[in-house]
Amino acid sequence: MHLRRLWQSLIGSAKNTSLIEKLALVVILVYYLFYASIPVRKPFYTVFPIDTIDRLSLCLLESPQKVNEQYFLLRAQVLEVGMQRQDLSFSHGGKGRLEALVPAALVESLYPGRLFSSSGSKAVFESGSILDCSGSFMKKNMNTKKTAVPTFFIKKAEQRGWKSGLSQFRAQLRLAFKRLLYTWGEGGSLVLALLSGERLYLEPRLADAFRNAGLSHILALSGMHLSFFAGLTAGFASRIFGKKRAPFFSFLAISFFVWFAGFSPSLMRAYICAIIGLLSSFASLDINLTSVLSLSFILQILIAPDDGMSLSFLLSYSALLGIALFSRFFFSKCIRFFPEPIALSLSASLAAQIFTIPLTLAFFGTITPIGIIATVFISPLISLFMSLSITAIILALCLPQTLFFSGVLIQGLYSFIAFLVVLFAKVPAIQF
Repeated sequence: MHLRRLWQSLIGSAKNTSLIEKLALVVILVYYLFYASIPVRKPFYTVFPIDTIDRLSLCLLESPQKVNEQYFLLRAQVLEVGMQRQDLSFSHGGKGRLEALVPAALVESLYPGRLFSSSGSKAVFESGSILDCSGSFMKKNMNTKKTAVPTFFIKKAEQRGWKSGLSQFRAQLRLAFKRLLYTWGEGGSLVLALLSGERLYLEPRLADAFRNAGLSHILALSGMHLSFFAGLTAGFASRIFGKKRAPFFSFLAISFFVWFAGFSPSLMRAYICAIIGLLSSFASLDINLTSVLSLSFILQILIAPDDGMSLSFLLSYSALLGIALFSRFFFSKCIRFFPEPIALSLSASLAAQIFTIPLTLAFFGTITPIGIIATVFISPLISLFMSLSITAIILALCLPQTLFFSGVLIQGLYSFIAFLVVLFAKVPAIQF
């Protein structure tokens, strides 16, 4: 009873503003007013002058993020710092974290189908990988914070080891996943983007079409993907283990997905919200969506302060807040003209679009109203595509003979989705 009362006092009810919502407003105000003054966590420190450092031993904290066709950006923990003076070499144990810029030729050297595959580099750029790197610090800082150290440009990298056996297993799994899906051509590239967040092989024309059609949220790993995996797992688990144990298996499924795909800002938001929802479900406690979103915001800012300045973070929270506040209102209007499934999808799309308009205007100067309608058609097809892809992957692992036939089915559905996305993308956006 005491836990229930404490929870209700924090989360509140649908009619009243809860304590956690009020606290979130304070955190939002303080964070965005004073973000530039927030110190960098575990900043890089060295006794050597920055311009003399030419060697670093790094432990990667996450998978590299593609900046453009030539370079990737990565975040890493410094393990050792080295410098060369004439014939003498100096080194000392490093401290702190930094960002590094890496040529695509190094990052993609082990990826299937890349021209760089014959470059001879054996370095694996994945979370937990320990690399010996040579290069130099750049004069122009990639980080927007004034307190951040200059970005290190990596010219060469050699594999030194792994943070743990689990990190090595994850890296090998992601590489094997790329190689498997590469055999499925363009269809495999979309599967790779949806299940791992990697858009390396996605056709640029289709990636632009998703953005121009207002469907970028479908490619961004977020709550839609976690809901899909949670629902899919719950359906199987409830039949085998019963409905009471199904949420536990759903939690395992989404945890594995997040571990495999990596913590992007939007995916972390979805994961925190999912954990709060599951805990509330286990304890049979009432839940207020806006309060859960507020609690998620506070926790994420505490865990990863820099996420708050990411566009995917801002869009993710804005869209979900719009759904929480206005989807019921729009549903009451849409249900008069459309069947319930379409009305639900359309009302959620409308609510999300309205709340993200200020951000899209600020960052892109455009509004894509067609995205409201496009989401209604594309989202169910993407769910079907993901279901077919997961089934095909499992079959391919058990029966390699099915690989070609599965690829034909995936490519066929991919072609239909791509056709619709390109068609929606032809509707011009509103320019400002």
